[in-house]
Amino acid sequence: MEPDDELDSLQATDPVESRELWDKRPDETAKAFGAFVLYRDAERRSFKIVGDQLNCSPQNIYQWSSRFDWRGRCDAFDIEQDRIQRAELSRGRVRMRERHLQVAKAMLGVAAYGLKEWQGRVEQKLPLHLEPEQIAMLVKTAVELENRTVGSETDAGRFTQIIVNLGDAPDDPDEADVPLLELEAEYEPPKRKFNKFN
Repeated sequence: MEPDDELDSLQATDPVESRELWDKRPDETAKAFGAFVLYRDAERRSFKIVGDQLNCSPQNIYQWSSRFDWRGRCDAFDIEQDRIQRAELSRGRVRMRERHLQVAKAMLGVAAYGLKEWQGRVEQKLPLHLEPEQIAMLVKTAVELENRTVGSETDAGRFTQIIVNLGDAPDDPDEADVPLLELEAEYEPPKRKFNKFN
């Protein structure tokens, strides 16, 4: 056979399937692999339990476990199962957030309809028949929403505008002889000195 023919025959063969550590090994018998699967998938891994299920001695199970590295294969299997479970939990959290967002949008639609209805009653000077607790809750919710949207006083930033009026200023700033002095001060927190003993 020519070297080129050898190369062609190698390229024509199917690629070797990639195997996971917990898959059946080429040198492992079907019975030994079946025992491994029972051991791997057991809630409580025990050579005695596997031996009892297969009518086989625990010593024989131990020999298979040593020869075919059941501990390492089970560790690899457990790590992969944990990865799969974490990925599924992550996907579940994403789906949950999507559901919550849909529910929130629906609730906002109902709330907007209710607010529009109340606004219509207010415009017609009709009573809303709200209890004091309901009014308090509306005010509290509106203030929280406004603070989240616009920002609270503490969120105003690092810059403060200071206006200093010198002398008696007229009510109308355009009539003033002296222009208003505007200063912008940048707030810088005091610098703390650090040393290796702090």
